[in-house]
Amino acid sequence: MFLIIMSLILVVVTAVAIYVINEGVTFKMLFSLGWLLLILFGCFTNIGANTVGIVYDPFNGGIQSKTLTEGYKGKNPLTKIYKISTKVTELNFDV
Repeated sequence: MFLIIMSLILVVVTAVAIYVINEGVTFKMLFSLGWLLLILFGCFTNIGANTVGIVYDPFNGGIQSKTLTEGYKGKNPLTKIYKISTKVTELNFDV
């Protein structure tokens, strides 16, 4: 959540500064808005039905004990979410 707020503040400040300097919408302003969208899309993940998300954070000790359940979830853009199926399968062995 902190990263989202900081990225919003950074993009708004950059956009206002560019607008004041150039007095109009420029490529740099659109570029900064593109970075905002990229960061925002990196902050969310979708965990499908019959799936659990395993959180891997390389800067916080690797695999975390917290798992993600079904639905849209917020996440740190630097973490990786591994999606593991929880469907029950049946194996029959004839001996």
